[in-house]
Amino acid sequence: MQSPEPYWCGEELLMARVMLEARLGRETMEKHFSKLKPADTPQDADNRDAAAAMKWQALRVVEHHKRQLVFALNAVNAEIDGGAATAIALLVRAHYEKMFGA
Repeated sequence: MQSPEPYWCGEELLMARVMLEARLGRETMEKHFSKLKPADTPQDADNRDAAAAMKWQALRVVEHHKRQLVFALNAVNAEIDGGAATAIALLVRAHYEKMFGA
């Protein structure tokens, strides 16, 4: 998830399936889910600061990864009738609020 490269070929769906089918304990799953909460990525540089712009762009990609994985978790959990629906629903809502406001 920390890769600066975007997901492709449905990698987020594979990750979601592995996470949910692993049947991790509640505490472990909550620890993983807590890392998927959206975060602020303010840009602290102008267009002339290439290093800061690249850092900001990498943070935006990580946020995109989180969002894709959360939505994939939501779809896969519904498909396999998993027990993580409540926790995933909270993450989906948090990402929607981050994208569109509360």
